Amino acid sequence: MTDAHAPARPERRGTSAGPAKQFNNPDGISGTGDRPQHGVVRGHVVTAVGVLRTRIAEPWTLSSLASEVHLSRSQLVRSLDAVTGNSPMAYLRQMRAEQMARLLVSTDLSIAEAARSVGWRNQFHASQCFHAHYGLSPTEFRRRQAVPPVR
Repeated sequence: MTDAHAPARPERRGTSAGPAKQFNNPDGISGTGDRPQHGVVRGHVVTAVGVLRTRIAEPWTLSSLASEVHLSRSQLVRSLDAVTGNSPMAYLRQMRAEQMARLLVSTDLSIAEAARSVGWRNQFHASQCFHAHYGLSPTEFRRRQAVPPVR
């Protein structure tokens, strides 16, 4: 039963009620929301992404990354999600998959070596994450990226 005399609820912004707008920032961080995040939140996210980018092969945990950027784990999750639309660990998996793809195309490293160089210690886990991101196994990805020899 609805109350016809109840005040209308204002529309909430930045919720799942409507489609989020995509934005790209000069530092390469893209995200969702009504507008780019500014100030302290954005600064911590830029710092966190920079740390992950430069030290991608480290065995990161949510706690170790939060400590590195001087935030609580929950603050880090909220901040990164607000700016990128991903959790910190999902963002790290994405970065690792993309770096591994670059290595597979530009080097002759084995799948296991490429996986280790981006921080995945287990080749099978790396292949699962890579496949989830690209829809192809690392081997198939490399094969499709290879330029056929000129005859």
